[in-house]
Amino acid sequence: MLFPNVEFMVPIPEKAKQNKGSVPMPTRTFVSGDRSRRPVDPVLTPARMNMRQVAYTLPVAVVMALLTALLYSLLAVAPRFERIPVPPRPNYLVGVVEADQELAQAKSLGIGWTRVPLPWPSVEPSNGDWNFHYKYHNRKLLGLAAHGIVPVGVVTGVPAWASTIPSQAPHGVPQGLSLPLNNPKNYWGQYMYNLALHYAGLINTWIIGNEITVPKGPLHSFDGTPMQMAEMIRVAYYAIKAANPAASILPPADPYWYDRGRTTDALLTDLASLPGAKQNHDFIDGLDLNLYNTLQWNGSVFGYYHRILKEHGLGTLPVWLSETNAATNAPMDRGITRSEQADFLIENLADSLAYAPHVEVYEMRTNPRGRVNYGLVSVNGSTSPAYTAVETITHALTGTRFLSKSVLPVEWKAVSQPAVVTFGGVRRLVQVVWDQGFQPTTVKLKAYAGTASVISADGVAHSVAEKSGDFTLSLAPARLHSAKATFNAPVGGPPLIVVQTVKPGQAGTPITPPENSPSEFTAPVTNVTGAPLRATQGRETAVIHPSQSTVTITYDGRSVTVGGWGTGSGQLLGPSGVAIGLDGIVYVSNSGANDVVAYSPSGHVVAEWGGYGAGPDQFNGPSSIAVNSVGDVYVADTLNQRIEEFSPMGQYLASGSATWPTRVTINSFGVIAYTDLMAEGYWRRTPTPEYALLALAHRHYKGTRFEYLI
Repeated sequence: MLFPNVEFMVPIPEKAKQNKGSVPMPTRTFVSGDRSRRPVDPVLTPARMNMRQVAYTLPVAVVMALLTALLYSLLAVAPRFERIPVPPRPNYLVGVVEADQELAQAKSLGIGWTRVPLPWPSVEPSNGDWNFHYKYHNRKLLGLAAHGIVPVGVVTGVPAWASTIPSQAPHGVPQGLSLPLNNPKNYWGQYMYNLALHYAGLINTWIIGNEITVPKGPLHSFDGTPMQMAEMIRVAYYAIKAANPAASILPPADPYWYDRGRTTDALLTDLASLPGAKQNHDFIDGLDLNLYNTLQWNGSVFGYYHRILKEHGLGTLPVWLSETNAATNAPMDRGITRSEQADFLIENLADSLAYAPHVEVYEMRTNPRGRVNYGLVSVNGSTSPAYTAVETITHALTGTRFLSKSVLPVEWKAVSQPAVVTFGGVRRLVQVVWDQGFQPTTVKLKAYAGTASVISADGVAHSVAEKSGDFTLSLAPARLHSAKATFNAPVGGPPLIVVQTVKPGQAGTPITPPENSPSEFTAPVTNVTGAPLRATQGRETAVIHPSQSTVTITYDGRSVTVGGWGTGSGQLLGPSGVAIGLDGIVYVSNSGANDVVAYSPSGHVVAEWGGYGAGPDQFNGPSSIAVNSVGDVYVADTLNQRIEEFSPMGQYLASGSATWPTRVTINSFGVIAYTDLMAEGYWRRTPTPEYALLALAHRHYKGTRFEYLI
């Protein structure tokens, strides 16, 4: 790739640099092929490049094409040059907690996901008072998405106004859990529905609560019983799935060492006893654990949770590792050095991936008020050896999947104990090795090539040559062990990462690339509620694939798939509705980015408009879209409780109030009908002309409301 880090941008006047995620934007007119009126979020440039930049950069692109052609002609004469490496794509196996705190360093790490806390008392401090500009507002979350990092929402706390016992806030139990989901007094259900709809597509995995087993102290988070938490999970499951059918739901992360998993076992029993559990795999899509200092116990700890899932008939569900680390100043990690912390992270991440589809390090930035220093980046911006270690293992494992591992003994012994964890990618074998004994040892790895690359925890690599069909490596011994498990974090000797090139399928490596995309964080959509995800008009069909954030357009038998999870031009973050207008233009309501994207029948982007807010032509959780006979576009702006009308190219025309609209349709009489998914019975019937006539007289019918937009 030529000029990989050069951006050709024309400066934009300050008045045009409006933050799409935080300030109202004026009405804008869009003309096909001209995006000059779209404002810029300077944080996200060039991911969502504004229309003015597209227009200005065309001449630059022509000049660059000519320069590139000239450069290629020169290279043909002098072919000796160094290939510029392509930056690694995100690795969705590995994450770091609150990666947005150091976004540039997070991108360099190559991680693919991060947990972000969304405490209820901060997001909705009083009933109906929404504060989406809390710490994790749209702009910051879209910044993560621009780097390909998937945010996972962690919902914690109960505000005093919603708590059964206000004095227990924020650790209490919400009021109205037993009420129907549409009842406004079911505060928890209303909160989770609105939260999930607002972030639909941007956040597709939700963790309900955190570490509820902690009995007291600063980490204590819940005063209720396992059954009350089960009720909260059940309500959250229905609410989230109603707002975002592609979403996945996980229960509170379990810190195993507090009660050895007994609370999670009781929680699973209580979930299974609730109505509807059997039809909804007990209202969860997996388990997640917070495990520290568990290297040699990973097999038994993960084995316990997989076993109780199987006992509850949920054996196919995954178990995530949502926190791990060891620190130099933690009571449990006494005596550990910074380099040993780095060694632990490489060893534990590699070993845990034998049991978990996703693993995550706690945390990105050091908390200056925290009791323990786990941060990969200090408050002054400097990185630690642990940061380099996470970067090294993350890049090494990108594009691979777990293949096999040696068994780690629970009690380490004085004899040499080489550990080997093997991963495979296309034509690539990666093995992480270290010594678990107290004496120096060697390990022999089968050679599939003449040389291999050996990478240490500090990222330094060297080559090793094959000898007698093997690669023989010397391993330094372990220094911390389990003899005093209460006071020592078990850490093996310095690890090595061995990478060698293999033939397709050799050594069990995959022939096709393993899945490595944000779709790993979505659930299969089997029961689509809300807006239709398919539109047909004449010879054209458009179908949304919510798990992939794509739309497939078929015209005259020719198909093209466009979109894809992200914030770039034409990309989608949770497409929620689709309609076909005049000239075959396909309109998609893009819930996670709070905008609308319009494609030609051939898949080219012809217009984009919107942004988070409550002003004209802004959106908050758009969930459906429709087009009338003259090409005007109608969007169900759900959380703003209105329907907005636009010209075919996005010019704002009008809006009308609507109570939580989640599906908008237009019948042959030109009546705009919308459906409230939170209505009793989740009414989703498309109005017929007969119902439309009734609507003119009665204004509503069987849960479906009708309004004229003047």
